[in-house]
Amino acid sequence: MSDHQETDERKISNQFVRACAEGRHDDVLLMIAEGVDLDQFDEGFKEGDWQCTDGNEPNSFMQNGLQMAIRNKDMTLLRILDQAGADFAFKEDKWIPDPENEGKNKKAKVTADLLGDMAHAGFYEGFLYLLSHKGFTLPTDSDARGNLLLSAISGGSMDECEESGSRFSLVEYLIDEQGFDVHYIDDRNRRPLSEAVGRETDSAILKFILSKGVDPNYDNRVVPKYKISFSDMFKDSVDDQMPGGFSLFERMGNVMKKYSNTPLNEAVFNAVMYSGREDEQQDPETEKYLAELSPTEREREVQRMAKYRVRQKEIAGYSLEKVKMLLEHGADPYFKDNDGVCAMDYFYDDDAIEMGLVRGEAAKVVEGILQDWIDGKRDKPAQPKPYLN
Repeated sequence: MSDHQETDERKISNQFVRACAEGRHDDVLLMIAEGVDLDQFDEGFKEGDWQCTDGNEPNSFMQNGLQMAIRNKDMTLLRILDQAGADFAFKEDKWIPDPENEGKNKKAKVTADLLGDMAHAGFYEGFLYLLSHKGFTLPTDSDARGNLLLSAISGGSMDECEESGSRFSLVEYLIDEQGFDVHYIDDRNRRPLSEAVGRETDSAILKFILSKGVDPNYDNRVVPKYKISFSDMFKDSVDDQMPGGFSLFERMGNVMKKYSNTPLNEAVFNAVMYSGREDEQQDPETEKYLAELSPTEREREVQRMAKYRVRQKEIAGYSLEKVKMLLEHGADPYFKDNDGVCAMDYFYDDDAIEMGLVRGEAAKVVEGILQDWIDGKRDKPAQPKPYLN
């Protein structure tokens, strides 16, 4: 085969993956009839060059048509690829533990975990299809089952605003029909409840998990999988853009970590933080950044930022629902994490207030909800004078 022929075949394959990503089924069928390689991975596209049907750009790592069908929950495409002979046991590049170097990973070709991919995408119909048509089986090991459930709950993207359809059906199926453990805790302290609280989507899955009698009062901080020095990774690049900026960045991060170590704390923090301020103006740094872009890039970035602001408001609303739901199911605003921090502390924290992380009207609303619960349940312990009064 000549270099020219090989390049042409790669180009065709890229077009095929693009057609799969964009849900152009007629084009997919035409390319299959012309003999396209169903299993070849795309060679990568520039950011912003094309989008999947969910409105997002594809991940930078290589993917094939089958993975695009899973990502987009495209059952029609999944059946087309299956009938055309796509390989459901293909191998892909993964980072796996290196047995010869303890604590390090190595890159290797491993069989794709399509059942896990289906769970992460929240693709209920596709998940069942693998079990009923492709010979896949559910894991029997408790940790493998637990991790599959966690993936089904926590997967997806920030743009997946509503979870009460396919993803909810999958979680319900795993717990109610297949007996997956709603009380599971992995080696990093991740649990179904905390994953549901952390999702930036509606509260359907959280409500379902709380209905199973899960205790919402516990320290839910995740144990890092790898020891990474963020100071080493980001300090120079942040300080280059804004002298001394890393110390501010690090300080904000410490406040965020401090108030996300119980399910209620995390929901409270998200409800306040994502609300933003009604009078927020575009800062000079953002204006400068936009001015340096080409007209096309600027328009795309302005649209992205506007979409993100709308999405932030949605997340704040969902998080407020979660605050109320957790309180209804026994979460205590005065329950302290392992560092002695409780949800009510957030509204009195000097660092959080000074850095603008306790945001005006949103903070008043959330604190009012917590206070109403306290007044209705028991006498309020002595507290410092809140800045909101």
